[in-house]
Amino acid sequence: MRFSIELLLLSIFLFISPIAAIGTSCFKVVSALVGRPTHLFNKFQSEICDAGCQPTVPHWDLWTRNNTFVPAVRSLMHRMNVPHKEEALLQMGDDVALTIKKSCGPMLGGGTHICSDAETLAGFGNCFKRNFLKASIKHLPTLIPMASEDSCKEQLRFLEGDELWEVTIPQNMRDYAKSIISNRTHRLSGIKRRHSYLRERTARPRLGDDEPEPHLSYIPAHHAVISHPSSMAFATHFRPLRPKSRPFQLRHASQFQPLVPPSPSSLGKPTAAKTYTRTRKWLRRFFYASLVTGVAYGIDSQFYASSLTRTARTFSLGLLVAIDYKINFRPNPPLASSIAAVHARNAERLSDLLRHNGGLYLKMGQAIAMQSAILPPEFQHMFSRMFDDAPQNEWKDVEKVIREDFGKSPEEVFGVSFTGESGKGVMERKARASASVAQVHWARLQDGSEVAIKIQKREIVQQLAWDLWAFKVVTFIYSKVFDIPFYSLVPYISERLSLETDFVNEADNSENMAKLVAGEPRLRDRVYIPRVYRELSSSRVMTAEWVEGVRLWDKQAITRPWRGGWRQGSPGCHGTALDQPGSLENHRPRAGKLKPERDYWRGNNNRGGLGLSLKEVMTTMVDLFSAQMFLWGHVHCDPHPGNIFIRRKPNGQPELVLIDHGLYIHMEPGFRHQYARFWKALLTFDNRTLGEIVKGWGVTNPDIFASATLMRPYSGGDMSTQRGIKGLSKSQRAERHYEMQQAARKAIRDILGDETKWPQELIFIGRNLRIVQGNNQFLGSPVNRVKITGIWASRALIESPDLSLVEKMRNLGRHCVFRMVLFTTDIFFYFTKVRQFLRLGGGMEDDLEAQMQVMAKDMGSAAFYGANEVAKEHLVQQIRQACERFGFFQLINHGIPADIQAAVLKHSTDFFSLPTEVKERYDQDIGGYNRGYERLRSQNFEKRTKGDLKEGFYLGKDVPADDDYVLRGRFGQGPNKYPAEVTAPDEFKRVMDQYHDLMVDLGVSILQVLAQTLSLDKSVFGDFYDYPVSILRLLHYPPQEGSTDLERGIGAHTDFGAVTMLLQDETGGLQVWNNVTSDWVDVTPVSGAYVVNLGNMMMQWTNDRYLSNLHRVINKSGKERFSVPFFLSGNPDFTIRCLPNCEDPVLGAKHPPVTVHEWMVGRYADTYGTSEGIGEMRRHSCQVVYGSSDVNLL
Repeated sequence: MRFSIELLLLSIFLFISPIAAIGTSCFKVVSALVGRPTHLFNKFQSEICDAGCQPTVPHWDLWTRNNTFVPAVRSLMHRMNVPHKEEALLQMGDDVALTIKKSCGPMLGGGTHICSDAETLAGFGNCFKRNFLKASIKHLPTLIPMASEDSCKEQLRFLEGDELWEVTIPQNMRDYAKSIISNRTHRLSGIKRRHSYLRERTARPRLGDDEPEPHLSYIPAHHAVISHPSSMAFATHFRPLRPKSRPFQLRHASQFQPLVPPSPSSLGKPTAAKTYTRTRKWLRRFFYASLVTGVAYGIDSQFYASSLTRTARTFSLGLLVAIDYKINFRPNPPLASSIAAVHARNAERLSDLLRHNGGLYLKMGQAIAMQSAILPPEFQHMFSRMFDDAPQNEWKDVEKVIREDFGKSPEEVFGVSFTGESGKGVMERKARASASVAQVHWARLQDGSEVAIKIQKREIVQQLAWDLWAFKVVTFIYSKVFDIPFYSLVPYISERLSLETDFVNEADNSENMAKLVAGEPRLRDRVYIPRVYRELSSSRVMTAEWVEGVRLWDKQAITRPWRGGWRQGSPGCHGTALDQPGSLENHRPRAGKLKPERDYWRGNNNRGGLGLSLKEVMTTMVDLFSAQMFLWGHVHCDPHPGNIFIRRKPNGQPELVLIDHGLYIHMEPGFRHQYARFWKALLTFDNRTLGEIVKGWGVTNPDIFASATLMRPYSGGDMSTQRGIKGLSKSQRAERHYEMQQAARKAIRDILGDETKWPQELIFIGRNLRIVQGNNQFLGSPVNRVKITGIWASRALIESPDLSLVEKMRNLGRHCVFRMVLFTTDIFFYFTKVRQFLRLGGGMEDDLEAQMQVMAKDMGSAAFYGANEVAKEHLVQQIRQACERFGFFQLINHGIPADIQAAVLKHSTDFFSLPTEVKERYDQDIGGYNRGYERLRSQNFEKRTKGDLKEGFYLGKDVPADDDYVLRGRFGQGPNKYPAEVTAPDEFKRVMDQYHDLMVDLGVSILQVLAQTLSLDKSVFGDFYDYPVSILRLLHYPPQEGSTDLERGIGAHTDFGAVTMLLQDETGGLQVWNNVTSDWVDVTPVSGAYVVNLGNMMMQWTNDRYLSNLHRVINKSGKERFSVPFFLSGNPDFTIRCLPNCEDPVLGAKHPPVTVHEWMVGRYADTYGTSEGIGEMRRHSCQVVYGSSDVNLL
């Protein structure tokens, strides 16, 4: 029977081993104690029970502490040289005894003794063993720091012998039985002896004193307590550890008598129970909850890549959105101004969630964006911003992924060296591109081949399952909230997303597409698929041929004249070997960028290009993706401009390079044949065939589905949708908006129809069509996309190998007729091209988009028109063009809450309604710091006018007067003036301070985007954002009296700082100078939007590449106008100098460096006519002619 000592030692060693380096002998001691004494149970029965002893369990706690636990632990720790504390040991003895008494005592109730029968003996022994081990494990680790190897060896030698097990233990049991039987008459004297013994034990010196440790076989007389067999196990196990010949007398009473309890007077004065206040209880609970949460968060972030945190964040936001819609989705929401406001705030919440979680969540956002047309327009705008970019992982994480997949270091796998070792390749540690799932590094292998190494981010594997599960749950909630069968699409989308993270699948798709392209004569010389290096690829690492080319979004680089030489092509065109770098490159092994720049074809002034036709480029693209859909059935579903490179072949024709083959769908031959017939029916208005096909797909409204596919209103059907829209109530705007929302949801249900029949491949086919349509629109609609797609659909019905000869011949005749019918679409296409050439309108895609928007503008979900997924690339290009041509653009979906904007305008109106004498108490000239009230006509930008008809109030960052920047007199730094006479002074201060901080963040974001438009890193502006000059200006324009042409709300001017963001009411009056047409253009206010314009600082930075344009305000509305411009000008000590890639290679920078402080002081001096002007305005003087007057803007 395995009792006491072996369990005690086992628990000790189990808890010592993590703390100290326990030797092997100590573990062998445990093994010997646990494995050898298997026959002790039978010995106890024969020596104790068979001798007539009847041990019971009353007062087992005192016996266990004084006769079992405390002596055993003390002796064991002493003999193994383990220090201990006597007080803590006694306290632990009490706890262990109480545990055993509570757990095992009830087993022997009713006078039953341990030796009653074999079952009782075995049951009690097991209970004692289990609870003794539990109590020991709980307490002993705090006392035992280590056990020495030598002491363990000594004990092991003794335990491996037979003396302990065959002689000493049985003899001890026999002595114990005899002592019980012979001493039953000593019951009364036993009590005195027991108390004497307890006093003696309490006063006994601790280990380490001179008194020798008593032998463990000494068991003092314990009156009225019958010893348990485990006590003998303890005694006999410990007795031979270091045998001593010390006589002892074991006395026990012959009959059990309970211990007499102490009298109440001997217990002393009672102590009041400790009580805790409610606050203290809650604080303790809060502390425990915080501790548990912190531990859970640490485990999650360290071992689960924050998957649990991300999932919890997702569920909490999903619950919040569901509650919001449950309460507020009605004609007059109780907690929102309109349904659109509900959509807007929940769209922002979801946008923040996807961006904050990152990783696969961005992929999910892009997947939903494929079908964002079925969501409200506010969600469309949000999903159009789901760009697939993310910060890159550190090199140590990249190296771990490579080692985990290949079992080797990057140097061994790719044959590269980071120290410049001769004969080895090189690799860049810094990624060339980073997306949500992977990042790409450039490398040159030993054979000179340049490769792109795509490495999955290490956390994706851990996050994948959790993220997909959370995606399913959240989509289920949204499906219920919007009452549309969107959830049916989730399993297929999840499968595609999962496959996109498998780079083996991507390599398969890439090689398959390369074979298909090579086998198609019409495409093999126009399209190129990079080679994949299978031996250097795995499920998380893919190595492919490096591609030199121009991204599709760089329209100027595609069309500018070729300067690379006669009959020469782009570097690496159609798989030709890239030219080897010079010797200089080989001596930069530790440089951040090792890849040679091959841009000689741009010419000496870097203004050259590929010299290609956009029509040829776009024709190749539409041909490729049409062949994928209608001929091959393998469709690349992510053809955004970042995945398409353009190169020039030696014959001057374009070559399209397609990369990133992770997201594909495969169309079965039957479905591919149906889809080709569907497209052909669309373009010939064959409504019978159209209805037959789409109803087979479960679509109940062919018109809507046809419009969604063509991305233009389908005019060949019964027009029921358009009539239904026009027939909705027009009595009240809110009611009509709600009815439109309901009609939109019905339209979506009509499109999805029967979920069991609906081909899920259409999800990703629709994505492909929309992206290609967006690419064509971005390039200026150079081709008739619809016609080319239709021709490939009709041609597939002739060339498909799955059709019989008779069907092919029949389809050939229909194809000839179809080509003639499509000629009518060319009439409209060339009409738009002529109009576009004359600058009288946009291209064909612009017209189709406008038609769709007209059809969908009243429907809350814009069900017929999806968001353009190439928005990021196009946005950067569009902002670049706007900055170069106009210096103005308008910003929506900026993240500034609408209620904050409304509060700012409300408080502004409140201030300007105060009497003039009250406002002048806060005059700008009082106290300095450029804060406070600005009187009417204080500024005069156009000198021939009476001065600007406006009044203002300046605010900024509320900086204390003792701040270093304020003490040094830096421009724009100082404390604010907050008017006490407004209706709610505290609210005025809170709103203005909050709005100021939000606008600073928005300004920083805009500058980072501007850096990208200049092909610069977002950090190029350095510490410009620290302690910025940031001016929040409240403006009031009274109604303009009379019709004089010389009255201005504010005269024509350019702004001083880096960037200005204007919030205005609905009155209007802002005008911007058009340099192309040489006239003023009215800027129509858009509710909640910001008009963003560049200041003169940006011209300094960009060497006049970007324009700081003239603008003015003329308020002829007859009403008051309120606006709130915010000027971001940067750190006063920051030096403005020409950006690296903006300096003219010959003439250098046009403007000398100047600090922000010097610049702003000079500009204000020029404006207000003081002597501190630096003449900046005079350097940029100009004349603007309008009407019959010349206004000199000096």
